[in-house]
Amino acid sequence: FIKRKKIFNSLNGVIALAKPYLNEAFKVAPSLKSKPHEVIYNGISVKEFRKKNEDEALDPILDKKNKIKIIFAGSLGPSYDIESILKVAKKLEYENPELHFLIAGDGPKKKMVLQQEKKLSNLFYLGNLKPSKLSEVLRKCDAGLLAYASNSNVEMPDKFYDYSAAGIAMICSLKGEVSKKIKKFNAGKQYSAGNATSLESVIKNVCLNKVELNNYKKNSYDCAYKFSSEEQNLKLLNFVEKIIRS
Repeated sequence: FIKRKKIFNSLNGVIALAKPYLNEAFKVAPSLKSKPHEVIYNGISVKEFRKKNEDEALDPILDKKNKIKIIFAGSLGPSYDIESILKVAKKLEYENPELHFLIAGDGPKKKMVLQQEKKLSNLFYLGNLKPSKLSEVLRKCDAGLLAYASNSNVEMPDKFYDYSAAGIAMICSLKGEVSKKIKKFNAGKQYSAGNATSLESVIKNVCLNKVELNNYKKNSYDCAYKFSSEEQNLKLLNFVEKIIRS
């Protein structure tokens, strides 16, 4: 902590991936408030993400026009609320058969997902997808799950950038900066982490009203460029120029 404080106080400026992280830097070294500082998001190239990839064959499940596809794409580990997703899929299998749950990724909870996939007609495991195929898959979906465990301290997950680039509604368990962005752009809803009943309620609220769902999807699509890597790189360039001039 002493070393960190010494380093922070010697900086010419500071950038952070989210506003709360920037505030943490200010707590360590209040002098940084008077120096160049900026929130610069990870972002992705929205233009590249939205390019069509004609070479990859997609899973037939993605071509079912009468189904509403809800996806979780990411690590299948302890930091994610995989159990709640599986519980909701089981609960809604016959209650709302028009809802299909897709899971892509890898990790220690993969075995749990595969076990449930064998039992449920509305749950599909797509494997660990390459970025080019993931973009195609996401664009075929309707809603994306930012399903994190209750003890997660993530503020702006990369899933947000992928989901908005794909133009899909977002269902989020995080309470931090990403939740505020989703609310600001009216791109989805929040549920209580680790609470399958809450997740079920929000999924129904977001996905079963076609007018509302399409509105969330449009808003998600429209806000993507605000977080694009091109936009963030421009902010980084301006920040570096401030440092040089200061």
